[in-house]
Amino acid sequence: MDSEGNQLSTNFESNGRFHTDWLNMMYPRLKLARNLLTDDGAIFISIDDSEEANLVKICDEIFGEKNRVGLICHKSRASVSNDKIISPNHNRILFYAKNIEILNEKRQLIGEDPDLSNFEYDDNDGKGPYRLTPVDGPGGAKKGNPYYEFLGVQGYFRYSKGTMEEKYSQGLIVKKSNSLYQKYYMEKAKK
Repeated sequence: MDSEGNQLSTNFESNGRFHTDWLNMMYPRLKLARNLLTDDGAIFISIDDSEEANLVKICDEIFGEKNRVGLICHKSRASVSNDKIISPNHNRILFYAKNIEILNEKRQLIGEDPDLSNFEYDDNDGKGPYRLTPVDGPGGAKKGNPYYEFLGVQGYFRYSKGTMEEKYSQGLIVKKSNSLYQKYYMEKAKK
């Protein structure tokens, strides 16, 4: 309490300065976190809905808006709660890079190497091993996929008829039984 009887340290949401207090607490911590990151470093910050918008503003200022890699929605619980009007069952994860250019240069080193064991076909077309991937349009009409006939196969496809014709002329479309597939080359998967 100060000399007038006002409480000095409060963090109740009823406090008119709740957001300001929270921002004043977070800002120096995030500034320090940025300074501790290496140039190719990244930070992931998990938060709920209550301060997400404010945290995005702080992080945009500290890390730079161009270094915002993404805002990830994470399902935090499967059950429904009846304690609020809308049952919160997710958190947000803010993903920022210290320097997005450096992170982009090194992104091939992030994660596991791709599994290339399923590139079983090679018809000596000069482009190397490939696997067949479907060209049908998942979700059909509900997802807005075009419906037409191509090489005697009718259905919903991922690509427009013009794109399919172009891919076919490049030797990328293969018909097996009554289905159409696209060649997906190992060299492309390595990139």
